[in-house]
Amino acid sequence: MAASLSPLKSKPLRLPGQSLDEQIDYVLNDRAAGYVFCAGCVCLLAATEWFGYLMHRPRMPLLFTGMALVGIGIVAWRLSATKTQLRQLRLGRDGERCVGQFLERLREDGGQVFHDVPAEGFNLDHVVISRHGIFAIETKTWTKPWPKATILVDGTELLMAGRKPDSNPMEQAAGAARWLESLLAESISVEYPVKNLRVPNFEVSF
Repeated sequence: MAASLSPLKSKPLRLPGQSLDEQIDYVLNDRAAGYVFCAGCVCLLAATEWFGYLMHRPRMPLLFTGMALVGIGIVAWRLSATKTQLRQLRLGRDGERCVGQFLERLREDGGQVFHDVPAEGFNLDHVVISRHGIFAIETKTWTKPWPKATILVDGTELLMAGRKPDSNPMEQAAGAARWLESLLAESISVEYPVKNLRVPNFEVSF
């Protein structure tokens, strides 16, 4: 019997925020599930010891209960950190999806839009190919300070609510554009300039 083959000759295009979805899946299935499993194991040990104690068997319930409480405390602490990480990942994913949906409108004008393009150790959030050029777009989503937030762009520096982000998104976008430009030159032996969207100095509050 002949082996069956997939009719797809290439992988489907990636979705906006797909890398973050993969990270969310990893955090939920590998980390969070593992912590809960460990807590369940130590609780089972404690329950076993209490059962033996109540049945007048030589057991050490206090020892195993102490172990269970320590285990539960560690798991609760790790789950709290995991919850924070998941919230940040979901915020970033939703931001990429919103930007991606907005960029999809460019297809009506003949543009091509690619999302979550894997690179060397990072990913390009969005790549747009249009009659105006090739663009690498970096998406950043931050929680909004109460009651309002102010974004200030001054030259090559971006400030969010008066603070610098942990990583400079403008430098990231420039690096992504350089990487894509190099990839295109190596792949098709033609140099196409790749632009990262640069905006004039501005300040906006929302």
